[in-house]
Amino acid sequence: MNTATSKIAGGANSVSLALAGSGGAGVMTAGNMLLEAAAQAGYFGLMTRTSGPQIRGGEAAAMLRIATHAVEGPDDRFDALIAVDWLNITRFSAEIPLDARSLLIGDPAQGAVPEALLQSGAQSVSLALKALARHHWPESVPKEERHPKCWYQPITDRHEADLALRFTLGQAVTAAIPPGDVDLFHLHPAVVDGRNFAGHPYRPELGAHQARA
Repeated sequence: MNTATSKIAGGANSVSLALAGSGGAGVMTAGNMLLEAAAQAGYFGLMTRTSGPQIRGGEAAAMLRIATHAVEGPDDRFDALIAVDWLNITRFSAEIPLDARSLLIGDPAQGAVPEALLQSGAQSVSLALKALARHHWPESVPKEERHPKCWYQPITDRHEADLALRFTLGQAVTAAIPPGDVDLFHLHPAVVDGRNFAGHPYRPELGAHQARA
């Protein structure tokens, strides 16, 4: 891996991230993608894996360290724990040490952050991961008609997307992200630049109410 001459965002020489979720949720795939992206950018990195005792469907975590210098092992703390869900995540508490400078990032739709993690002093941040997702792809939808990068069936109608985003941003969330297919990213810009939602100006303080209306 080529030596990176610039520091990581924030001026750090190293950043440690943990991705956790149920087996099959894609945390290992996401970890490998981050590691590959870091390598292409010229950084050093490593990733370790851990999982529960279940053969399938159990909890899993990918733990990464990205640095501007060669690293031989994980740091003594993690800057962020990003959870797709909180299923048995406390099983990894000893392997993912957190402190008051750490971030806990998760989707509030997956339940509350486990108290055992909050006791570390880490700050909790709510990120809506499925604001524009319906549910798992129905078997009735042929694979050739699906968006290959979306594990869940996305909302593709603009009016429905406006309502879904309005509702999501009316909840206690810090941010919402679009589906994983770049062809659907156009559904989100209206949130960023303040354009109208379904023909009406977006008012954050009325978000949930306007969505239901």
